[in-house]
Amino acid sequence: MSAVLEISGLNVQRGAKRVLTDLSMRLPAGRTVALLGPNGAGKSSLVLALAGVLPVASGRIMLDGQDLANRPCEAVRRAGVAAVLEGHQVLTGMNVEENLRVAGFALPPAELQAQLEEAYGIFPELRELRGRLAGTLSGGQQQMVAVAQALMARPRFILADELSLGLAPVIVRRLTDVLKALADKGCGILLIEQFTHVALRLADHVYVMNRGRVHFEGSPAEVQANPQVLHEAYLAGDFQLGRA
Repeated sequence: MSAVLEISGLNVQRGAKRVLTDLSMRLPAGRTVALLGPNGAGKSSLVLALAGVLPVASGRIMLDGQDLANRPCEAVRRAGVAAVLEGHQVLTGMNVEENLRVAGFALPPAELQAQLEEAYGIFPELRELRGRLAGTLSGGQQQMVAVAQALMARPRFILADELSLGLAPVIVRRLTDVLKALADKGCGILLIEQFTHVALRLADHVYVMNRGRVHFEGSPAEVQANPQVLHEAYLAGDFQLGRA
């Protein structure tokens, strides 16, 4: 039976503000789940809670019978859940290979080298740049490093938060092709994406959030057939379903 990352009744606060309220969703291995909604809906807060960065007030994050809620970040990564956080999160004062080695520090040396080679196999561009300081790379190159860092955890699930933010369409296509290939190999993908047409093209299932709650779940076809679902979640008034 395939693994499932099961989120149930999740409540999360940031300071005095409740950012997630009784939120439940499922992320099966080998499937891509798109999470849509306006800025401030709680999407990034969900990723941070799943990754162990934000504390969970109540609710469960279950994987293989283990509750990952409020576990340390590294324990979450060891369980097979890796996050690519919004904003090209790399160690700017280290070179590319150092970034990847730091991300894989928990692996035994032989496995670390094998995983490094796998990451370079997925992103051959990074092999050529491995001696460059990450802070000198373009935004697209930095995002490749961020995804490769997640791969160093040998993840069964990847949480990708605004992967395409600020990037050229050719880089967006490059990164989303990588995510699709990973899903085809059995990795579960949670995709938060500003370009709704990109998310719907990749997704097997869709959740729409607003104000910390899930307001809709269904197939990409159902969302495309009923764009009012997204309007009602307070997306921009000029929202349109785009084409890939």
